[in-house]
Order: sequence, then C-alpha cells, then structure tokens
Amino acid sequence: MMGLEPKSLAKLAEKYYPDVIGYGANCGIGASELIGTIICLANERINEDMLLIAKGNCGIPEFIEGKIAYTGTPELMAEYASLARAIGADIIGGCCGTKYEHIVAMRDALRNKRQSQIIDLDAITQSLGKMSAGNTALIDGYLNPNKKIKPSVKKKMRRRKKRPD
Repeated sequence: MMGLEPKSLAKLAEKYYPDVIGYGANCGIGASELIGTIICLANERINEDMLLIAKGNCGIPEFIEGKIAYTGTPELMAEYASLARAIGADIIGGCCGTKYEHIVAMRDALRNKRQSQIIDLDAITQSLGKMSAGNTALIDGYLNPNKKIKPSVKKKMRRRKKRPD
C-alpha cells in the first residue's frame, strides 16, 4: 500500500537486526488483506528471532449516517487472530475500529482455538472476506500446488538480548 512489497520490507528490516527487532503490517483495507500480507512476510522471514507483527483493522471502513464505521464483528477478529497466529505472527492486535469486545474475542480465540495444520486461501476469504486480485497474486507464489499454506512452527517467546554498550 505504501510502495514497499512485503518481500522488500522483510529484507530491509532483517538487514538492521538487532536494532530492528520486528516488522509486520497494520491497518489497511480489511483483515483478509492483512492476512495476505502476513503470509508474504512469514514466508520471507529468515531470522526467527525477529518478531512478526499483525494489526488488522476491524473490517473495511464504511460511511454510515455521516460517520466512518467499521463493521467487523468480534467473531471476524477472532478468526483473523487465529489465522495470524497459525501463519506465524508473534504480536497480534487490532487497528482502526477495534474495540474492547473485539480484543476479548481475539484473546479468547487465541487461548482456546486449536491451531490449523493447513491454511487454505479459500478458507481465509470465506471467513474474512475477499482479497484484492493484487494481494491474491502476491501470495500465490507462496502457495503449494494444492493452494495451501503451511503454517509456521510456533517457537517459544524469547527475551531480547541486551547489546553491549
């Protein structure tokens, strides 16, 4: 969206490790688009010590009765959070339109939902909404012939090592 493709972002951020300890995506035009970006970033990640961050907005903004409204439900955000974790995100949050009830649903989903073994592009768009043709084409290179994405193997959380001064 800002002119830097996920592949380039991953390479740039990793070049500056340990000064930069993580990278990711936030906001955008809906949870499915953000998940598409996280798929790209996760597949380009080389340094597993760097954090992958996902912060999707709560649905696509709409102009309703003279105000901007986000129509994403708590259930949609819970599904987004579960998918982001399965893909490999270490920090998962919400951006524009995210309210307390969305965060609660995300927290509960992350605590209770079993992680899927295979992440399917069709399942993502069915649960989170359509993805732009550009984003679909971008992640197509990361899909195996069966159009499935292998999820990240979750690692234990680690503390950042102090650098000597």
